[in-house]
Amino acid sequence: MKKLYIVGSALIIFCWLFVIWIYSGDSETYHIDYVDHSKNAAQYEKTKISFVGDIMVHKGQLEAAKKGEIYSFSKTYKYIEDIMKSPDYFIGNLETTLNSYGNYTGYPRFRTPEVLAKDLKEKGLDILVTANNHSMDNNIEGVYETIDILDKYDIRHTGTFKKETSYLKFEKNGIRFGMSNYTYGTNGIPIPKGKENAVNLIEEKRILKELKSMKAVDVKIVYLHFGDEYQIKPNDYQRELVDKLFEGGADVIIGSHPHVNQPMEIKEVNGKQKFVIYSLGNFVSSQRGEYKDRSIILNLEFIKKENRVSIDRVSYIPIWNRYRKVGEKNIITIIPIDLAFAISEISFSDKDNALMEKAKKDLLEMYPYVETYINGEILEYIVYEEIH
Repeated sequence: MKKLYIVGSALIIFCWLFVIWIYSGDSETYHIDYVDHSKNAAQYEKTKISFVGDIMVHKGQLEAAKKGEIYSFSKTYKYIEDIMKSPDYFIGNLETTLNSYGNYTGYPRFRTPEVLAKDLKEKGLDILVTANNHSMDNNIEGVYETIDILDKYDIRHTGTFKKETSYLKFEKNGIRFGMSNYTYGTNGIPIPKGKENAVNLIEEKRILKELKSMKAVDVKIVYLHFGDEYQIKPNDYQRELVDKLFEGGADVIIGSHPHVNQPMEIKEVNGKQKFVIYSLGNFVSSQRGEYKDRSIILNLEFIKKENRVSIDRVSYIPIWNRYRKVGEKNIITIIPIDLAFAISEISFSDKDNALMEKAKKDLLEMYPYVETYINGEILEYIVYEEIH
């Protein structure tokens, strides 16, 4: 059941003043003391999962990450590290391949140093989905090496496989999750005969069969790489497939591929609340222009009451990719928009501020919220909450 709020301007002003008061002191280094109070609720078991969109590494990002013969992507995630470490699980879409031997390239065939996995893990990422149109960019060997590298750094994953396909199962606070991942294709690069299981392709019957196979699972999540690039509205096929998968047992559907954000919806199917976001856009990339440089960190909180698991809260944090040219390098940093003023070590230009303001305006229009609240020191926007 939805809990609706009417939020007056006084509440918004209070939230902003409170955040500003927290950061009124001078600080040489940037750090968020992020405390997730939802984990402390004693009466019910809860689990919080944060989802982000496409993790891409274009040529400019490769050049910016290189110092001598060493690569590091750590600075890209510097200002969201505490946010990434706060939920029970932090999940993203890896839209590149990884290797340890070189020949690194950006678009159109992404090949990225393995240190990206190390940096993501250290910053707080837990799970990656790997089935997308760039899965085969380094051929079948690249699929397998990417899997080995993710295993090396203890990042759980699904979507591409060395042997048999299987959904990913994980559990926290008594709530059990099953997650699968599929892509519409691999940019015309063929999957070798006899190795068709290497990349999960979207086939309706196959997905429905896997949903049915998810046993002893409370929440079934499907991550789909589909839709039209750079379109802010889902197409008819996306909507039709989502409805069929909801009927077939999916509880949460997360979309990627358009590289821009698309709407989210909460639907009641067979007496149960189900959630879909048709596209989460880019988490990080070198893509500029309308809608490509901003996204959200999507937070889904699940609650277990009397052995029944449901969606307790849906909220989000607006983010923006700051693009800055330093010499010959293009530096990209992920900025939590509402905390930009608190990052004392960055002097944002008038252009930066205008771009952030526009990004936030677009995101709030796409994802209307019913309430804001300060979670730790982060302003989050609630779009849905259950009554207890």
